[in-house]
Amino acid sequence: MSPSPRPAQLRSLLLGAALLALAASGRSATYSEEQWRCRPGPDGEWVCDRVEAEAGPFPPVATAPIYKKPPARSEEKRRGQIVPVAGQTQEQAELTWVPRRALPADAQAELPEWCDGAYREYDWSEEALALDPAEAVIGITADGASWTLGEDATLEGAVLLEQGARRLFAEQATYDTQTRRLALEGGVRMQEPGLLLTGERASVDLEAGEAELEDVRFVLYEGDYRGSAGRFAREDGELRIERAEFTRCAPGDRAWKMAAGRIVIPEGEIFGRARNARLEVRDVPVFWTPYLRFPVTDERQSGWLFPRMGFTETNGVDVAVPYYLNLAPNYDATIMPRVMSERGVLLETEFRHLSQRTRNTVGGAFLPQDDQYDGRVSFDEFEERIREGLAPPGVFEAADRWLVQADHRGDWFPGVTTRVDFVGVSDRDYFRDLGTDLGVTSSVQLERTAEVAVRRRGLEARLWAEDIQLLEEGLPEAYRRLPQLDMRFRERLGGLPLVVGYDLQYAFFDRQDSAVTGLDAVTGSRTHFAPRLRVPLERPWGFLRAEAAYQYTRYDLDDVLPGTERTPERTLPTGIVDAGLRFERDTSLGGRPLLQTLEPRLYYLYVEEEEQDALPRFDTTELTFGHEQLFRDNRFSGLDRIGDANQLTSAMTSRVLSRSDGSELLSGTVGRIVYFDDREVTLEADGAPEGDSASGWVTDLVLRLGGGFDARALWVWDTPNEVRDQTIVQVGFRPDARRVLNLAWRTRGDDIEQADLAFIWPVSPHLAAIGRYFYDLERERTIETFAGFQYDDCCWRLRVVGRRFRRPFDVIDPGNSDAESGIFFEILMKGLAGFDAGVDNILSNGIRGYREQVEHGNGF
Repeated sequence: MSPSPRPAQLRSLLLGAALLALAASGRSATYSEEQWRCRPGPDGEWVCDRVEAEAGPFPPVATAPIYKKPPARSEEKRRGQIVPVAGQTQEQAELTWVPRRALPADAQAELPEWCDGAYREYDWSEEALALDPAEAVIGITADGASWTLGEDATLEGAVLLEQGARRLFAEQATYDTQTRRLALEGGVRMQEPGLLLTGERASVDLEAGEAELEDVRFVLYEGDYRGSAGRFAREDGELRIERAEFTRCAPGDRAWKMAAGRIVIPEGEIFGRARNARLEVRDVPVFWTPYLRFPVTDERQSGWLFPRMGFTETNGVDVAVPYYLNLAPNYDATIMPRVMSERGVLLETEFRHLSQRTRNTVGGAFLPQDDQYDGRVSFDEFEERIREGLAPPGVFEAADRWLVQADHRGDWFPGVTTRVDFVGVSDRDYFRDLGTDLGVTSSVQLERTAEVAVRRRGLEARLWAEDIQLLEEGLPEAYRRLPQLDMRFRERLGGLPLVVGYDLQYAFFDRQDSAVTGLDAVTGSRTHFAPRLRVPLERPWGFLRAEAAYQYTRYDLDDVLPGTERTPERTLPTGIVDAGLRFERDTSLGGRPLLQTLEPRLYYLYVEEEEQDALPRFDTTELTFGHEQLFRDNRFSGLDRIGDANQLTSAMTSRVLSRSDGSELLSGTVGRIVYFDDREVTLEADGAPEGDSASGWVTDLVLRLGGGFDARALWVWDTPNEVRDQTIVQVGFRPDARRVLNLAWRTRGDDIEQADLAFIWPVSPHLAAIGRYFYDLERERTIETFAGFQYDDCCWRLRVVGRRFRRPFDVIDPGNSDAESGIFFEILMKGLAGFDAGVDNILSNGIRGYREQVEHGNGF
């Protein structure tokens, strides 16, 4: 945790003390050169004459010439007076914070709607910004000046020093020629791009280069920070700040602030030291530490990050406190102890490494003896069985819970990449019970893969291995690929419209599951080779693609049933003809020029029928029929079953495109497959052939009207049986990250019928409602529901969500599934950090299209 603004901004603040040296520097007591002698004229403007005279004790900065005749300016601007605008307090005006209604229209449009105003930096000219301040001329004005040789020199009344993109105001400036100290008093204000410093008095030792300000206030425009300090000094090679505070809240708003009794930053060092550092909310301390090191450069810093806090029924009070370790510029680590009052203490770690060619992450978590889980059931389930008078499943013994993760991405040579993605957990309930802050996606299965891929011209090759951990109850262990080689080659023959190529796959499948028997227990290798010849003819008005392939597959099996062949083979001649036309016409809607297309398409597929019931099923399943199935060359996934086919797909697609930018506003497709022969190949060995003469009709409509609105409607009707096989209706409206509304309805056969409503929507500039209602119409029960609110302003955010969700299965009663409840909250001090109980994960997983709105200055 750091009590400072972002490092680059803090560095600008600390260097701000050096601006005090703008008034004078050098070694001589007086200077003589060609100068201007100026006096007030009768109209208030200065009248200046060129003279040769002593310049007095005020020397130029570095080698910059003194520019003594300032440009004409209004009296108010010359004196640097601060005049509030309507609705603005004097404090806000002095810190250049402007209410929303007083901002220019373009600034209001860029400002988030929950912000009531913004800081407006001085409008520097392009010429001033382009100058090197050390080389820029100095302009000095004041209402009066006096100097006696060998004594003090004084500038009085509206003292203004300017040097390029730097300005310093004060009511009075006094230079002591004996001690070589410059003292400024009364409304001292210093400005440079990105920084504003104000104080009652300032002192600069021009000999030693030391400076001191008292009662300082500052604004860092990058990040919208403001702060204050009782004393701000540079002395003895250190920057010292006493009684320091900073916040991102608007002037007058004390929602939160970071404070420290004393801050010391040695010059040239990358770390500062803070004493008595604390975070205050509404002036009430909520976090305190007696000593803290923090970065003052862009380098990362080891230390504690802000904790995450929450509460759920099963975990109880849940507190996690991450510790970040900056081990080297290219690798770091995070250690996060997590205390759950109902379960115990979990330790989660993550190590990251980055090199020129690779990116690597290794992580893990361990919870010894979870008080709520014994490896089979939760403690609540165990007690429930006893309450119902049923025999408990053995003796409840707390089980260890763990997670391991490894992620690797490598880019070694042009076209050569490597990848490792491994996640393993101790049990199927890990993510449901504990979740994780690691970069791991929880699902019903965890795929662990490692691969080497090569892509060169027409060749694509991939050598990989895969293991799958299933998190669903009652399913057999999945086959492992140890390893699999995929190769694909395509090359056009000279200038001919002819493409030759091949597909090659070799895979070895293994499984160690004593519960499976028969064909499911078979292991072994599979080799598949398919040379292909393709004739592609493309024209703007249409296309014709003809392809012929010869698919050969051979197995080498172990643990086969008696009387079953160990090396079965399969050969399948295959032919495809795909043809389509494109018709276009200009149209318009509401004066908007559009292009409408009409695209009829015919797709003929022939695959010779061959008996495949004796072949194992290593990676093959039957695909759900839908739009994509109309133009696939296999109705199964994987290669253990290749469906026989003598069929013709006819489809019609129409699109509406914008003439201005080419975006697709509407697309609709309707089609079906006509079967000339029965489909003999089935997934199961004893499956009956499919004898329908045609598939169901598929209608897919996608609407994108811009402004965040999209909709999709998919219908599949099984015409022979007059049964609706599948329906998906989705409507989404997402004009920005703060406004998301989703409606969905899904059916599949007689098993699935679900309705889903999810939203996050503002009800006022500061307050937004959050909710989801996901309901199973078939079983008449709620799958997930949550509701809450989000409060935002430019200073902080509060999100509170109550959630009730249903577990996917129950060990005691597989036909039932328990519902769990929890309250989750997040408090974010914008520009600093916050407390989070996983609200963002709930919203990201439950509201399609939601994304966290990242603002500059958030986090560390």
